[in-house]
Amino acid sequence: MSDPAYYLVGDKTYYSRSGARYTDDWLFWGPQVLVPYLRVLGPPMDTDLNDVAFGGFALFPDEKRLLWFGGEDLDCCPFYCRLYLKLMKAVWPEEWRIEWAGRGLHTLARAAGRTPPRESLHPAFREHRELYEKQFRMLGEERWSQLMTMGAVSIRYLNDEIALFPLHDGDVPESYLWVGPDEIVDALGARFPRKSLEFPSGQEEPVGTFGGFHLDFQKRVLAHWSHQANIDAIPREAWPDWTIIDWEERFEEHVKITNGKLQPVYPPLEDLLTQLERSLVAEEPSDYKVFYQTHEIYDENWNVVEEIAFPISLPERKRIWTQALQRTGLAKKPYPGNWWNTA
Repeated sequence: MSDPAYYLVGDKTYYSRSGARYTDDWLFWGPQVLVPYLRVLGPPMDTDLNDVAFGGFALFPDEKRLLWFGGEDLDCCPFYCRLYLKLMKAVWPEEWRIEWAGRGLHTLARAAGRTPPRESLHPAFREHRELYEKQFRMLGEERWSQLMTMGAVSIRYLNDEIALFPLHDGDVPESYLWVGPDEIVDALGARFPRKSLEFPSGQEEPVGTFGGFHLDFQKRVLAHWSHQANIDAIPREAWPDWTIIDWEERFEEHVKITNGKLQPVYPPLEDLLTQLERSLVAEEPSDYKVFYQTHEIYDENWNVVEEIAFPISLPERKRIWTQALQRTGLAKKPYPGNWWNTA
């Protein structure tokens, strides 16, 4: 399975064809893992950033700053991701800035002064716009089902009224934005507007991506968010004379702009903690976890010159995990009410 990742350190670029899914397993444990992590990645590569990336980081040692994204479970759920980041920041020394790269490789590239990846879908949009309009039809369908609500479309009309429409598991919110405001309003005209909306709701295990967008026809502003890092920017030609704001993964901005009419329903914290502990402090050896793999070190000719184990032992991982829970107030009930706040 291919899960490409890029790692930017100064003017050096490291690349792993399958490293994205392991990024969170490595980085949680503090700066002590950085040197062995880079050694495992092998020698830097002379490469541009035009491959897709599902994980990676930009490291600024002098600034003590780490900007990163990736991890199989973190990609799926913004609430799980928030909890992970809160605990991770409690593990790393206070002088380090730990930041989530909400737009993936584009965010890393901009921060590191590199050329961002090309917007690969824009040429296809310009040449085959009618294909995107056909894909857009789902937005106009009212689906009374058990599909999970993953976010919302909110519209502020010229008369200052706000209406909300649910986005379900299987919707791809960012692709809907490629058709422009007129088509969106026409499609939603066939649906039942809500005065308020909660997400997530419905089934327990989503397959799609959390996301949503807000259209303000008074100010001609489009604002959108998605927990999926790998989305292309919205084509300007679909939104002439509109201001486009990318909230990245910050769904709180959508809640705020709807005056609380859109409300997140946070999953039980105990369930998230159990899931996260099972992932990071797994006692049963598994070939799928980096903690139990032998990592090969390569020279410049890609010959294996050394094999090393994961640098943090199980007892040490347990100690670090317990310490992180204590520092964040998550070791026992009552839990802090704002546990999702990672500031």
